[in-house]
Amino acid sequence: MNTGRLFWGMLFLTAGILLLLDRLCIFSVTWDVVWQFWPLVLVFWGVALVLAGTRARWLAVAFAAITVAVIVAGLLHLFWWDGTLWKTRTVITQELVEPMQSPVQRARFRFDSGAGRFEIKDTTAELLQASVRSTIGRYHLSRTTRDSVEDLFMELEGDSPVRIGRVKNSVELRLNTAPLWELNFDVGATELKMDLVPFRIQELMVDCGASSVNLTLGDRADSTRIVIDAGASSVRLRVPEHCGCRVEMDAGITSKRLREFRRVAEDVYETENYRESSRRILIILDAGVSSIRIDRYRMEDTSDQW
Repeated sequence: MNTGRLFWGMLFLTAGILLLLDRLCIFSVTWDVVWQFWPLVLVFWGVALVLAGTRARWLAVAFAAITVAVIVAGLLHLFWWDGTLWKTRTVITQELVEPMQSPVQRARFRFDSGAGRFEIKDTTAELLQASVRSTIGRYHLSRTTRDSVEDLFMELEGDSPVRIGRVKNSVELRLNTAPLWELNFDVGATELKMDLVPFRIQELMVDCGASSVNLTLGDRADSTRIVIDAGASSVRLRVPEHCGCRVEMDAGITSKRLREFRRVAEDVYETENYRESSRRILIILDAGVSSIRIDRYRMEDTSDQW
């Protein structure tokens, strides 16, 4: 069989099936998800060249065609959403507040959203405040109290795939400095910036897709645990130099720069003062194709963080 015929046949077949499922509202392939997988085309095509003359070559060509078809279907979905081109979306603005009704020792905050730009950059006298500008839906903020812990949950309401036009999904968060915080962000392709220096952070968990993640950590908690699960991402972290820091990394194709860390095991790095420090930070990274940079800084020098 001719490889060109196999490639184009699988491409048209897969793209046609995906677009039909999209038109029938059974299954949709959205551009914000599929664009990050384009390097797979090069991978499968390279495998096909390496395996020239073997039966396995046809399988690699078929997978390359399927990957291209998925990307094409995602692009066509972007242009054909609801059968129209480049719709103008209404920007929804919200100011969400959870008041500081009484002294709070511990608080949990869970944030669930799609792709967007999310930032923690300031403090508030309230327990939590959020400023929202979005074209893809409204956010809902709820609060419960369990075992003297304030449990906050903020989520994007409804099914909100990326729309046509100037898409915006921006959330700026402000936290109270008194509680010991546990933060959990479950988001899509994201630009995530957090200045956590003023806050007592016990745990931060980030689950994201193709993202740019910038975090500056402080020293107000005795022990801080950071867990980042990301796809094709750029991750930059800043940790106080007087805090002991340990990094456990499970990364694929990665460019990493860890200043003033020593390797203590495979994909495990520590600062010289990690064992004896009274302030410790544990960073667990699970990333795909990524650029990872971790710098240490003096607490008195927090300017020009990004």
